Amino acid sequence: MKNIKLVLSSAILLPLVGCSILPQPDEIRPNQMLKYQTPENIINSKNLNGKAGTGKDYMLTGYKEALLPHSYMNNLCKSQNGSLRQIQRSSYAYLDKRNNPSPKTIGSELAPHIGIFECNVSSPWYVSIEPLSSRYGGTNKNLDIISLKTKVIDRSSLKGHIDYYNVHRQEELEQDKRKYNERLRQENERQRQEQAQINAKNRFIAANAPTTKDIGKTICNETVLSAFTGIYVFGQPNFKQTNGTVIASVEGFSNDQKNIKINIKGFLNTQNGISAGSDVLYNQIPLEAGRTVWDSKANWFKCNY
Repeated sequence: MKNIKLVLSSAILLPLVGCSILPQPDEIRPNQMLKYQTPENIINSKNLNGKAGTGKDYMLTGYKEALLPHSYMNNLCKSQNGSLRQIQRSSYAYLDKRNNPSPKTIGSELAPHIGIFECNVSSPWYVSIEPLSSRYGGTNKNLDIISLKTKVIDRSSLKGHIDYYNVHRQEELEQDKRKYNERLRQENERQRQEQAQINAKNRFIAANAPTTKDIGKTICNETVLSAFTGIYVFGQPNFKQTNGTVIASVEGFSNDQKNIKINIKGFLNTQNGISAGSDVLYNQIPLEAGRTVWDSKANWFKCNY
């Protein structure tokens, strides 16, 4: 029984011991990097690109594994009395964005730690740290895992790398511009169509506006109504605004012809018929059949209800 307990205890502790092997990115010190001398040695000794050398998965949630490649290179540069500076931010050129990388992958936390870096010592050296892919991991898919590849760039090919990133970035900017222009075109078209509908409606209203010759005829007004919600707040009925059509008949006009006396019939219901009642208001006036009120002539037009 004691042997069983010992085996179980070891099994439980093994993952914890394994986790402690990797240092925290901020725990790495320049003096620890002295023995490596070159970035190539760091890449190989720390297995930064995995066994195949094509890239390695790092966790970006909780324990910041994804910051390790940059931390190693930064401290190596410091051990050589230099400072590592980012000369080209990552354009995520190798990252397949169709696979929906996590927001953290392309967020501000990781951005300073990926891209192209220069160690400005007497004999400068250059490295690139680039994301290749991104995915969610863990039992609940709540871990951000990113695959990074770290490689040394020789000075002669540096310009080509930066030009490549610049071209890729320019392509992204142009694509973003095209998308923006398309959204702008669609919005302008939407506004144009809306304005065309408004203009057509105004022309229709003007052509069908009631006159003194239309006493007794039916008129309509497409406007905003207030409908009772069936709820009382502090004892008062609650209303919500909704688009609707008021239906009335012409009773008379003011001397200046700007106002009109109407006899309310009601409002247009969903069955294309006329309903009336105190639960729907027009300008705070209950749309009860037979109610006579004065209103502005504007927006009223002859109709056939």
